[in-house]
Amino acid sequence: MSTIKRIELINAINEYVLDNKTEPVVDILNRLLDNEVIKKDNLDLIFMGIATTQMYGFLSYLSKEEQLMFFSCDYFRSNSYRGVAIPFYNSGQLSFLYE
Repeated sequence: MSTIKRIELINAINEYVLDNKTEPVVDILNRLLDNEVIKKDNLDLIFMGIATTQMYGFLSYLSKEEQLMFFSCDYFRSNSYRGVAIPFYNSGQLSFLYE
């Protein structure tokens, strides 16, 4: 069973912010979501990775209850996209829809 150190995701998010490298974040999210026990123990990391990168497609791997938890703690998404009928599009995807 693969373990994830919290600093791994923080470093991956830093890479994303500085260089727009999504691969490390995607890799860690996949590892976290691959195992139900690891997923449950690291929901906060998963939420942080999804919210920071706006890769809302990963929400489809969460249960409805977990999605509600995400929406209640993800202020960026909740305040930015509230009322939009397309819940899992990131800002880049939305920009194409609303040009």
